[in-house]
Formats: sequence, C-alpha cells, structure tokens
Amino acid sequence: MRTKTDAFSRLITIMDELREECPWDKKQTMDSLRYLTIEEMYELSDAILEKDMQEIKKELGDLLLHIVFYSRIASETKDFDISDVINNVCDKLIHRHPHIYADVKVKDEVEVKKNWEKLNPEWNLKLYDDKLCQEFLLKEYSQMHVDIFNFISDGPIKSDFWRVCILYAFGGIYADIDINPVIPIDNILNKDTTLYTCITDKKLDKYNLNPHFIAVTPKNELIKKCIDKYIEYNQTRMYSYMEWSITYILYNIIKEYLNIKEFKEGIYKKDKQVIQLSQEICPNGDKGSNALGQCYIKQNNEIIMYNRDNNIYNPIKHTFN
Repeated sequence: MRTKTDAFSRLITIMDELREECPWDKKQTMDSLRYLTIEEMYELSDAILEKDMQEIKKELGDLLLHIVFYSRIASETKDFDISDVINNVCDKLIHRHPHIYADVKVKDEVEVKKNWEKLNPEWNLKLYDDKLCQEFLLKEYSQMHVDIFNFISDGPIKSDFWRVCILYAFGGIYADIDINPVIPIDNILNKDTTLYTCITDKKLDKYNLNPHFIAVTPKNELIKKCIDKYIEYNQTRMYSYMEWSITYILYNIIKEYLNIKEFKEGIYKKDKQVIQLSQEICPNGDKGSNALGQCYIKQNNEIIMYNRDNNIYNPIKHTFN
C-alpha cells in the first residue's frame, strides 16, 4: 500500500514524464490550461452539491493534477516549483494559526515586555504600577484625578480610568499585561485609524467592547468623553464595578456616537473619527479549566493576539499567579 508521500511522488514523476514525452502535454501553457481548470472547479462544485463522494474524489484528483501541472510549467522558467507552492501554503497556515504554532506564551511581566519589544522594536514600551499612575495623573491632570484613581477600589477599574487619561494626553496604545501580540502592531492598525479596540466575544459579555487593547490618537474626543464620565461618577461617589468599567463606558459612548445597535469587525467612519474594531474569540466561553486562556483576537480571519491568559494572570487582582 502506497503512503501519501509515495502517491504524491508518483504523480510528480508521471507529470514530469508527460511534460517531456507527450506532444499534448508538452505544448500546454498556463493560459491554455486556465479554462480547463475553471471547468474542473465547476465539476467539483457539482459533485459536492450532489454529495457524490466518488465523484468528489475524482474531481479533486483532476484539480491536483492542474496544480502540479502549473507548478511544472513555472519550474521550467525557474519562477517556482511544487515545493515552493506547498511551503508557501504551509507558512500561511502556520502564520494564521499562532494559537497552535506560535511560541508567545509567557510566565511573567518580564517575558510579556520582551515579546512586545521583539515584535515592535519601533515602539517605546513602558509598564506602569499604581505609584507611576498616580504620579502621571498629578503631573498631567490634577489632584482630583488622583483622588478618583485612589477612590476606585478595584484594580481593573483603576486601570480603566488611568488608561483613558494617558491615552487622551499622549495617544498611543494601552494593553493589559496579559495581551500578547503575535504580529507587529503596525500590521494591525489601519493608517487612518483614530480609535482601535476589540469586540468582546458575546459568550462573555453583553457590553461587547473590551478595551484591554486600545489605540487612539492624542486628544481624541471619544476618550475625553470617557474621562468626563468618570468625573461625573466621582461627583456622586456611587461606585459600581460594571458602570465604572471602561468596557461599559466606552461601549455606550461609541454606540451612541455611531448610532448603531451592534458592533461588527471592521472600519467605521464618521466626521473625523475612523474607528477600527477587531473580534475576540473565546471558543469555550468562560466554561472549564483555563477556558479564558484559549481566547484570542482576530482580524480579517487572522489571529493577531492572545488575551485573558488566566493561567498566568489574575484579571481581578491584576497580578501574576
């Protein structure tokens, strides 16, 4: 019984022999084969619709022959050969599935920082603790902003307030410590984007924006509205974890601004704002051991970063395990 490798090698050998010895095969070009390839595609489509497995097998063989044939023609001009075709698609699959193949797992904030710097050498990366956040707020804003920060009892909400303050002042990118990109940030952001963030997987939260990764231009008015909302909340001193969360605040501000009912991955343009949204995927929701650790962010069907790795990070205490 032939193995898969033996069978494929046999096809390559036969194709080489036909190209050298058969008059019809010798005179074929990519242009002459193109119409035949289209015909084979339609025949495969018909077989699939008819659920005829034997016919599907036959038509797949015909298409495979065409792939090998095109590759043989290209090899004669030294443009590429069948190994280049196969390696190219293998590389593409690995690149599109970093949750399976990429080595971006980290165990602490030092490794997180190294991964960011490795992928984004042009960016200036800085980690902040509570003390640095307080110093920044006092320098760039006021004592009132420091008081708001100190009033907030939950670490994640402190981070929410601080991130909109620093982003409004300077622009740039904020990322939670458990965000691990697998491609450079410059490959994620559209050049015209004024605000970028992620849509939460619906299995996790009805307020389906999660700015655990957010990029904005300086002095962005939508971010200013977030700061104003915190000041408004502070005047009442009525603290609620959900209402004070940036997930809830930014969700409502952008939803009202765009006047839409539901966010979808893509680009939204209005006035001077270009809002870019990617989609979070959590295959198992929050059910099961380390279910959240399987979450990732996708854009154009390509995984661009991991998030919510609760095996190494406690999202409530904002500390590594």
